[in-house]
Amino acid sequence: TEAAEANALSRHLASAASIPTIHVFSARILRNVRSLGDDLWDPTAGNLFVVRSDLLAFTQTWILLDSILRATWPHDIEMLHHPWDFSDINQVRDLMRYRALIYIPEHPYKNLFSDLYMTGIPIATPSLTFFTRMVVLLKHREGNPDGSPRTYDGYFDRRISRTRLGPGGSWPFDDPHDDLEPFDLDVNGEEKVRHWCSLADYFHWPGVLNFGGVAELVNLLAQTDILEETRQAARSYVRA
Repeated sequence: TEAAEANALSRHLASAASIPTIHVFSARILRNVRSLGDDLWDPTAGNLFVVRSDLLAFTQTWILLDSILRATWPHDIEMLHHPWDFSDINQVRDLMRYRALIYIPEHPYKNLFSDLYMTGIPIATPSLTFFTRMVVLLKHREGNPDGSPRTYDGYFDRRISRTRLGPGGSWPFDDPHDDLEPFDLDVNGEEKVRHWCSLADYFHWPGVLNFGGVAELVNLLAQTDILEETRQAARSYVRA
């Protein structure tokens, strides 16, 4: 499991012990990347590639981010419109023709992020603060029974049982964050997302650019030396 999930699992097990974390990368994808060589990425490329969940497509935050970015960036910006299979070497080759990839997550852990990271293309994701705000602004299309808006819980689904598996079904130690249980984002949503997602890979893996707004994102993507540094850091991490 990865760090964010391990943190939540520790809570559900009502255990003070740390849950081991491990990152497993696909051997087939790694073989494809290595067979293509280190020189496939073109630092002179200008087009950007965006990967985000369809859940975010009609949120005001995404619409504003997308419109400003398209008005500011001088090259084309393309969206992921179909499932990618990075075990297909041709799809890895196609991805590497972009200058960078902008990844917009809606959960603290996504297998797709690991696959994209392995390819070695420069990746930019929202900062923890930006990510937190985007998540809590995502509303469930069905709303509450009384007709009021309901935050889309996703990973923090309020329907999941609160039962803990430790002695007596509760923590065997004092929990300073017990008011931030990982359920129901209508209550203390931003605090919950920030607490439970602070260990997510997006914010800790080397070679991932975090941005707090469009201006910062554009500035980072315009600097080829930064993109190359982050790309090499990511490749070194995967190979370690």
